[in-house]
Amino acid sequence: MARTAPRGTQSQVGEIFGEIYGEHYGKAGIPHMIDYPRSDAGRWLNRPPESYYPIVFADTIHVKIHRKRSVATEAFHAF
Repeated sequence: MARTAPRGTQSQVGEIFGEIYGEHYGKAGIPHMIDYPRSDAGRWLNRPPESYYPIVFADTIHVKIHRKRSVATEAFHAF
């Protein structure tokens, strides 16, 4: 069973949890296990914006350099 499936039945989710954690989880416990991350993600998505966000911009250009009868590609970085 693929672990990257977008959705699954409660039985499938229980099987995946069993593969990962080595224990069987019944259908009744699965909704409770899914509710916590869902509510946690909801709180994070609805959080107030921060007053300051540190941002680092980085860029790279690859340039062909001719040296001693050969051509090499080198990366030049800008921050």
